[in-house]
Amino acid sequence: MVRYGPCHKRREASMRARPERYPLRFLGGRLCLDFVNSVENRASPAPEEFLTSYPALTRWGRQRGLLAEEDEARVLALAEQQPASAARALDEALALREALHRVFLALATAGEPDLNDLEYLQRVYADALAHARLRRQEDRFEWDWPATDEQLAWAQWLVAHSAAQLLTEGDLGRVRVCANPDGCGWLFYDGSKNGSRRWCSMEGCGSQVKMRRQYARRRAGAAAVPAPRSS
Repeated sequence: MVRYGPCHKRREASMRARPERYPLRFLGGRLCLDFVNSVENRASPAPEEFLTSYPALTRWGRQRGLLAEEDEARVLALAEQQPASAARALDEALALREALHRVFLALATAGEPDLNDLEYLQRVYADALAHARLRRQEDRFEWDWPATDEQLAWAQWLVAHSAAQLLTEGDLGRVRVCANPDGCGWLFYDGSKNGSRRWCSMEGCGSQVKMRRQYARRRAGAAAVPAPRSS
């Protein structure tokens, strides 16, 4: 599989670790976009990395609903037994994350994804399908990746599947980047009826921007009031 170089070294050089006590937020509307958003304040000068270790990756997967409790314990035990393989799995997952960020940011800003990034996704997805099983889900079948003792690459397989689905079946005009100008940079799939969503969340970035605008208007109004003349 093609690698994008020593991802962990680039990450340490450019990102701070996000303290684990902070809750994870899933606002992307698609699994692949939630994974891209595992960097807080991505567009700021000081982004914060959630996925600083393989255990942090499994914590993310558990909270996102990708791993049951027993599956998380199983892969963590395997990661302890095979630390080099776990480090490689984390690096490959993060390399996929950065490729997908470039792909979907390009689409969100009316650009064209780089072919190298698309080819990287293809390779990961082909590897994912080689390990998948078809499982019946009511009146249809779906791909499933059983959590076994041999699988440390579950995250990139599931994320690659989500990304391929979004690229081939989704409305790409609804892939958006948060309109907060102060460094959020999160991507999301706009599932609103009229396609008018602008923020990763109205409670977070949306309210922050509105409060700043109100404050700016009040200051402008106060500055426009003439000072009283002295008698």
